[in-house]
Amino acid sequence: MGTARHRDLPDVTWASYGGGYVWKSKTGSVLGTGTSSGLQSDGFMNDTIGDPPPPPDHPMNSSRYIDEVDGVTGFTVGPAPNLYRVEFNNYHVSGSTSKSHISHGLTANSTDYAAIAARTNPSRPGITPLTLLQDVKDLPRMIRDTGRLLRKPRKLMSAKELANANLMAQFGWLPLIRDVQDLMDLGSKIDKRHKELSKLYDRGWIGRTIELDKAHRVGQSSTDITIGPSGSGRLSPSHKWVKTTDARKWGSSRWKLSYRPPHKPTDAQTLAMARRLTYGLTVEGLAKGAWDVLPWTWLLDWFTNTGDFLVSHSNTIPATLSSCCVMLEVNSTIVYTRTDPYTDVQGGEGTAKYSTKLRNVGHPTLLNASFPNISVNDLSILGSLFAQRLK
Repeated sequence: MGTARHRDLPDVTWASYGGGYVWKSKTGSVLGTGTSSGLQSDGFMNDTIGDPPPPPDHPMNSSRYIDEVDGVTGFTVGPAPNLYRVEFNNYHVSGSTSKSHISHGLTANSTDYAAIAARTNPSRPGITPLTLLQDVKDLPRMIRDTGRLLRKPRKLMSAKELANANLMAQFGWLPLIRDVQDLMDLGSKIDKRHKELSKLYDRGWIGRTIELDKAHRVGQSSTDITIGPSGSGRLSPSHKWVKTTDARKWGSSRWKLSYRPPHKPTDAQTLAMARRLTYGLTVEGLAKGAWDVLPWTWLLDWFTNTGDFLVSHSNTIPATLSSCCVMLEVNSTIVYTRTDPYTDVQGGEGTAKYSTKLRNVGHPTLLNASFPNISVNDLSILGSLFAQRLK
């Protein structure tokens, strides 16, 4: 049994580096001073240690922040009649916006475990024959409807006809194109599954990592940010910032043989099983196809993990899910650029970086409902369904 551990990196402030500014009158008398302030770097990590080998997966989270903006050095002279002079000497000040992320919409949901298990299960089907047959059955109707639109494109000026065309593309042509791509890639899929099964029977376990989602966001300050004192005839340099946030979510799993077969499968037997699984000629492949062709199951899968749960518990290959993790890493970089005209002042530019990492450990559960992250494509489907119902 492991021991939970918390580690902190020491908080380092800009004040510990010294530096500041002096505000003087035109005669040289000191009117005020200021020192560097704000956070230069910090971080922490929560994890677990001390497990006997092989160590199991545990939850983990960490944070790291570092400010690399150059200190301000130089001077400014304010307007007459005061002619206030502000002298800067390696003056640093970090903004509160640095140690944060732009909202990216990615979360490590409990529904992710079923998706990871479904996409990594050694028994998962490569293609689903029932779905393919359904798409082929609809092909004559789709060709006929497309021909009508080509002959009379003005129909698309109608909201209802436009909705019909969008739904035909979303549930007809695009799935058919994906089926054709899967069929063209069938040889590669069989080869990869053969290697996967061979490794599973050789080692008794297999691990896989898959990408789940990613996001990219950009934001910037709406106004100039003053570096140092301002007002009362004092002039200080200023800068703006542009922040970029990149989020990535991925999953990992480990499958173990539920039991060792009395005789290790030969290479020919493993290849035959790889073909059968890839072709979807298994109970699980037929079940997935039946689920996919049922009306409105696509909408149910937006809010629940039923489809993924069915595939995640496929057991044509006697393997058991022993570990399932969801990881989320978010990195933000904020770039500061000077916006003032003061040539006698240097510094005030550079970057600050903020990074957070999260690992959750769980297991697929049935009917784990959640509110979906509705995309533009999803909204177009819902909008088309609504337009169809309008009279």
